[in-house]
Amino acid sequence: MIKLLEVFFTPNMRIITVSKNSLPNELFNNGVPLWFNNNSGYIWLFIALALLFAEIGTPGLFFFVAFAIGASAASVVAFLGESLFMQWIIALLVSIVSFLIIRLVLKKRKLSDVKYESSQTNIDALVGKSAVAVTKFDAEGRGRVKVGGEEWASKLEEEEGLSEGIAKGERVVIVGIRGNHLVVTKENIEREEP
Repeated sequence: MIKLLEVFFTPNMRIITVSKNSLPNELFNNGVPLWFNNNSGYIWLFIALALLFAEIGTPGLFFFVAFAIGASAASVVAFLGESLFMQWIIALLVSIVSFLIIRLVLKKRKLSDVKYESSQTNIDALVGKSAVAVTKFDAEGRGRVKVGGEEWASKLEEEEGLSEGIAKGERVVIVGIRGNHLVVTKENIEREEP
C-alpha cells in the first residue's frame, strides 16, 4: 500500500508532514484545511489580482473584472471571519451582480456612442465626406479620388442621369463602400434617402 504524504501549515506556521490515511483532526475544521481558513482572505486577494491581470491581457472584454470584484468581496468576508461556504456565496453573488452592472453600463455607453459620427472608424468614417477626383472616370465609372490626403480607387454610384462621368479635379461625395472601392457621386446631385 502506498502512503501519500501531504504538507500542512498549522496556525502557528509550523510544517507538518503526514500520510493521507492518518490526518490529524487538528489540521481540519469541518473538512477544510486550517491553512486555508487562516489565510483565505489573502488567497481571495491573490485570486482577485490574478483576475485583474487576466483582464489586462484581454482588452475590451471586461469579463474578468466582475470575478475580480467578487473575489475582493469574498476577501473582505474572509477577513471578517465568515465560513468558507459564505465566502463562496458572496464571491458568486457579487460577481454576478457586478457582471450585470458592467454589462448594463457598457451597453448604455455603446448605444450612446452610435449617436455620434465620431464613433465610425477606418473606412466607414469616409462615408458622407467630400473628395476630389484625381483621374477622369472611365466609361465603366471607375476612377481615383483623394480624400483626407489619401488616394482611393472608386466607382460611380449607378444612377440614372449620370452618364457624363466625372472629370479630373471635380468634387464628389462618398456615398458608400463596395469591397475596397469607394462609391461616389457628384457633389451637386440630389440623392434620394431610402
